[in-house]
Amino acid sequence: MNLLSNNNIDKSALSSVRIAIFGAGAVGSYVAYKLSKADISYDIIARGERLDILQKDGLFVIDIDDNRSNHKINAVNELKGLYDVVFLSVKSNDTVNVSTMIKPHLKESGLIVSLQNGVDNPKLISTVIDADKIVVSVVYVTAVSKNFNQLKYFSEAKIIYDYFKTGDRSDSSSNLEIVNNIFNCADIGSKHSSDIVKDQWRKLLFNAVSNPLTALFGYTYGKFLEDKTAVTLAKRIFDEALLAANMLDIDLKDDEFDKIVTGMGGVPSFKSSMLQDIEANRKPELDAILGIIVDVFKSNRLTATSIETLIDIMKVKYGGYFQSSPRLAADLLVYREREVLLIERKNEPYGYAIPGGFVDLYESVEEAAVRELREETGIDVQKEDISLIGVYSDPNRDSRGHTVSVIYSCEIIDRDVKAEGRDDALSARFFDIDKLPEKLAFDHREVLEDFRKQKGL
Repeated sequence: MNLLSNNNIDKSALSSVRIAIFGAGAVGSYVAYKLSKADISYDIIARGERLDILQKDGLFVIDIDDNRSNHKINAVNELKGLYDVVFLSVKSNDTVNVSTMIKPHLKESGLIVSLQNGVDNPKLISTVIDADKIVVSVVYVTAVSKNFNQLKYFSEAKIIYDYFKTGDRSDSSSNLEIVNNIFNCADIGSKHSSDIVKDQWRKLLFNAVSNPLTALFGYTYGKFLEDKTAVTLAKRIFDEALLAANMLDIDLKDDEFDKIVTGMGGVPSFKSSMLQDIEANRKPELDAILGIIVDVFKSNRLTATSIETLIDIMKVKYGGYFQSSPRLAADLLVYREREVLLIERKNEPYGYAIPGGFVDLYESVEEAAVRELREETGIDVQKEDISLIGVYSDPNRDSRGHTVSVIYSCEIIDRDVKAEGRDDALSARFFDIDKLPEKLAFDHREVLEDFRKQKGL
């Protein structure tokens, strides 16, 4: 029986409620943004450079409609005093350590709400904090956090939640009503679960399908779904994950796979959280997503062949620390007299840029530069006609991760050549070298200066 009133909105009741968010990644930042927007008081814990930037510049948000806003958030370096609700959104390998830090700051009736991936985090929290104080949640949100204080989300969050331990609770659902009220007042889509374990495993199936293979191949959701071989591999991973759930008497069906594919198709440009971690040289939550499935198989004296093989492949590719090598890109600057051709980018980082993109496997950088120019502007040139401007490798030149770009130039004599924005480009047009757009992506202003000097313009 659902004891909560899902339309309960009593903002005045939150005036005396102390709220904290531990973890300022994508999920933590999303919750902080929603609380700030609703003018609900809270503390968000951050450290080092992230703390400095959040305190100085606030949180920059790009929503699903591409609206941009800046929000002042209350970023602090530690918990102070006692809290009614602490939202936990750190990685699984930090769960126990952070729970130890939270424990002395929870009120007697306080709750810790896990907003984490995987199904084992509540059990890890319970090694430190009383199980009666733990709320389990399943979070569905496609969001990216970059540069410490930038949040881009592609869909509004949906949070499903319940107590970690239910049974005969003396407080009924009174404390959980506080969590319910926070979500409703902050306009965060939420629902009290009637079977939280099943909901956890449904999300685990989604993560098992959508995370490891997209990270391994460097695919967005859209590119992943276009690769039929990748989808076939994902179905093998799904089948083993579903079998693990069924071994635990969790009633999930094969049609969950189609739901996962549909969900991924709704946000084709999104990168999975595991791919984001690897591109940022962070260790991904491989054990929390795939390791739990392997453990269920082992407890039944079985082998999860496909999943164990996938884990081994990822360990071989990324090494013990899951650090990836810089990605290789190729760009091609087309010019005529004092005009240069730039595209307006459809995806992050936004702004105008020299046409270009990542080099495909078994493709030369020259071939990639020519191909990207054609795909983004419709202009065809021959690779024999291009010349090198330079190689640009500053680790901070691309906010999406460390990218090395080999940049070429090519002159077009015909002034009647037309360019049009295609593929990743909203538009494509020629600019006078002395009247460039104010917002240039990457380090392309520096590249254009180098080009100017080379040509004596």
